[in-house]
Amino acid sequence: MPDLSIIQTIAAQGLELMVRESAGAIFGDGTVASLTRPRGPVDVDAFGIKWTHLVVPDGIGRRNRAVTVYQVATVQIAVIRHLLDGTEVLGQLVDSATNDQVLFTTLIPDRVDVWVLPGVYMAFDWLLLL
Repeated sequence: MPDLSIIQTIAAQGLELMVRESAGAIFGDGTVASLTRPRGPVDVDAFGIKWTHLVVPDGIGRRNRAVTVYQVATVQIAVIRHLLDGTEVLGQLVDSATNDQVLFTTLIPDRVDVWVLPGVYMAFDWLLLL
């Protein structure tokens, strides 16, 4: 049996053990925004992040089925960590073309960098354990 991280163990129990807290909304302008949720010495006190499309321009193709999927990635999520010597490393990378969420694969990221496709407006929520 493989060893599971704390996050993977929680994920195995399901998202129903989590609640959302707003991390803000971002209008895509081609730049990268950094999101944090500081609590004491911890820069990101959350187990994951969820994103929801609020406005998507008509020119971006989409498939409307059980889940709306856009023809291009509309958001990129980069979970950033630091080594003990201060070196910044990429902990996780997600490209998405739909409303979705990601649970962090490691505890205590330093920040979450978010790029939103220009013209797209998205809301972000932290996923917190009850």
